[in-house]
Amino acid sequence: MNVTISKHALERMEQRGISVDEVREAFDAETWESVDVSDLDETVLIVTKTFNGKKWRFLYNHETNTLITCYPRG
Repeated sequence: MNVTISKHALERMEQRGISVDEVREAFDAETWESVDVSDLDETVLIVTKTFNGKKWRFLYNHETNTLITCYPRG
């Protein structure tokens, strides 16, 4: 999947220590631990994946194929 990464997501990824390659691999594999639809916007999926023992959440607009942001989970 050739996901577009928004400027905001790129900034957050840099701040939070996750690489573009890791994110692209996750979206290519599509092996999510969970997938939920946002309560605020039905076009946004909230997907979860663990990298190196750290769980991450990604907010992804499935209509525009754009990663909106990401953040680590506990």
